[in-house]
Amino acid sequence: MKPGHLLLIVFAAIAMALTVVIARIPYFAADVTLAKALQAALPQQTAWAEWVTATAKWPWLMVLMGLSGLIAGFLAGVRALLLAPVSLALMWLLDKGLRMLVFQPRPSPDLIHVAVAPLPGSAFPSTFALMFAGTFGYLVVVAIARSKGTASLLVAAVGTGSLMIGFAARVALGAHWPSDVLVSYLYGFVIAAGLVAFIPRRRR
Repeated sequence: MKPGHLLLIVFAAIAMALTVVIARIPYFAADVTLAKALQAALPQQTAWAEWVTATAKWPWLMVLMGLSGLIAGFLAGVRALLLAPVSLALMWLLDKGLRMLVFQPRPSPDLIHVAVAPLPGSAFPSTFALMFAGTFGYLVVVAIARSKGTASLLVAAVGTGSLMIGFAARVALGAHWPSDVLVSYLYGFVIAAGLVAFIPRRRR
């Protein structure tokens, strides 16, 4: 077994183990502290966070998928372009599957600031985080694993920055605990890395 495949299995096992814990507790001990610190450091007005959240919904999500596919294709070829919608589809299926198995209460306004109306359903997984992982996360993995040069570094940096902004937005709104977003991202990177294994490295 290749070291990369073993690492992928390890990360997948970590994500599943964390999911088991999330299903049994309302939040991790560090979630409240981290959420409060992040909310205190970010602007009190959350319009920006609502806008970021909207980009992971229809129709903007289709725009993100199209852009991620085109950029991945530029970096790593036609197969990378064709796997972009597959990445997003797998994230959607994962979201539906996990929601059938796990229920975690949304963050309580008694613990942190909740800027949005109470949302239905489970806080985990974060649908937003999975959609961002399926687009920006996929791009980051393609850029790092299957491309070289200034363009790949720029794409990886922008993709990583976008994921960080998405994380901050969901926590700023009080829609998710930090762990909800981070574990969802972890699942996303595992899936993206699995897909990238089917993309041949470009010859330079």
